[in-house]
Amino acid sequence: MKKIVIKNPRPVKTAAPYEALAAYYDAFTDDVPYLAWADWAEAAFRRAGLSPSIVLDLCCGTGTLTGILSRRGYDMIGADASEAMLSRAYANAPGVLLLRQRAEALDLYGTVDACVCSLDAVNYLTDPSALREALRRVALFLNPGGVFLFDALTPAQLPLVADASYIRECDEAVCVHSESCEGDLIRHRVDLFLRAADGRYDRVAETHRERVYAPDALCAMLRDAGFSRAEVFSPGSFEPLPPDAPRAAYIAYK
Repeated sequence: MKKIVIKNPRPVKTAAPYEALAAYYDAFTDDVPYLAWADWAEAAFRRAGLSPSIVLDLCCGTGTLTGILSRRGYDMIGADASEAMLSRAYANAPGVLLLRQRAEALDLYGTVDACVCSLDAVNYLTDPSALREALRRVALFLNPGGVFLFDALTPAQLPLVADASYIRECDEAVCVHSESCEGDLIRHRVDLFLRAADGRYDRVAETHRERVYAPDALCAMLRDAGFSRAEVFSPGSFEPLPPDAPRAAYIAYK
């Protein structure tokens, strides 16, 4: 076999989570069912007998879900820790108030009627004390009778991502995403190959981490945070959560 030698390779750059990925995030996640998530959220509002006016999209990312709900008539607020992701949200959710805030440091100007948090964003709070504080702050800024809707990975997800990898690409970039597990932590290694003007590719690496929480543990945290009760469902429905489901949907009531 002929040995291939790459001469003078460009060094790998390291970026903070979403710092480089943000520009390509929407292209790489064009299969995410945001419309279905919005439909489920509205069904959950009706199920709770709630007609929310002001809704917070916590960890809103590039604002795709935020924009959908805004166009459906809700007065939306988007909050995210990543400046790069929020810069994309300005296009996806025009006219929406966007705040650069970590979930555990959430500090709104007033209260909201409902809060949504999609795509297992709560799992990115890998410090349980930070997650507890984030849940406490969501409860603090929810009006009485409000609901907090979110999804989260369950322990059944861990064997599915052990040493998994996949590739996504668009015209300007290629993304190599590899995953590994250590205990209840999932490590995401994201290598972006970005096309440069000279036709070569610059390589930028990001590392993302998630902690998996069991549904019973999350429900206990929600009660401790000030929610009166919580329900757990199979994602996208109001059916009971199967024991081997890798993801769960939650409705927490203030």
